[in-house]
Amino acid sequence: MRQIGTCKSAEPARRFVDYLLLLGIGGEARQALGGDWGVWVYSEDDCTRAGKEFETYLQNPDAEPYQQAIKAAALRQQPQLAEAQAAQHTVDLRTEWARKASPMQTPVTMMLMGVSIILYLLMQIGSQNDVMRFLLCTSDGLNRGEFWRLVTPIFVHFDFWHVLFNMIWLYYLGRMIESVKGRGVLLILVLLTAVVPNYVEFLRGTLIFGGMSGVVYGLFGYVWLKSRYAPEAGLEIDPTNVTLMLVWFALCVMG
Repeated sequence: MRQIGTCKSAEPARRFVDYLLLLGIGGEARQALGGDWGVWVYSEDDCTRAGKEFETYLQNPDAEPYQQAIKAAALRQQPQLAEAQAAQHTVDLRTEWARKASPMQTPVTMMLMGVSIILYLLMQIGSQNDVMRFLLCTSDGLNRGEFWRLVTPIFVHFDFWHVLFNMIWLYYLGRMIESVKGRGVLLILVLLTAVVPNYVEFLRGTLIFGGMSGVVYGLFGYVWLKSRYAPEAGLEIDPTNVTLMLVWFALCVMG
């Protein structure tokens, strides 16, 4: 499934999709984050032809063939489109299942959340120095071969709002990725988004740093890009949540 172009509003995008159906090409119109409407084609084999048709369409979208595109509604059930429609429904079902997956079906996410919450509570009852001494990234620790310290700072949270924000988004994004793409993919993403930022902070000379924020934004970026450029993967994020994440990121950067 690939996007072949965009329209400024929904009506011309949907009209062209209906016109493609007259040609036996399955597709759909989807609204993008900027407000434009993207035209998507299901089959890679149809992209070249559909792209040329779209270029012609943009030159005169009110031409008679496109006005008659409403007839395509009667063709939606034709056999040549059954495979494309079935693929679309499969993606939708996977996404819906991901949202409704029970905690037992996403053990990696729940483990990450559990460790973070337990360590935060331990820090509140007087064990803060012990927790940080064992988990934070230090030169002495790395010199002793304690390479887990490149990962473990993600479990250290310094106040209630810090841990609450990260756990809400980890629950939302982690469970989605784990249920759709699998535990292995989630673990790889978590390790990458933990080790790289933590090592950069260490090289910068930051003495005390921690939290799941880097991981959360790494997962957010993965889901956001997949939803935009590979929607067939079954990962979707609501535009409102995208806005919230970007605004919060800007606020954090500005202090």
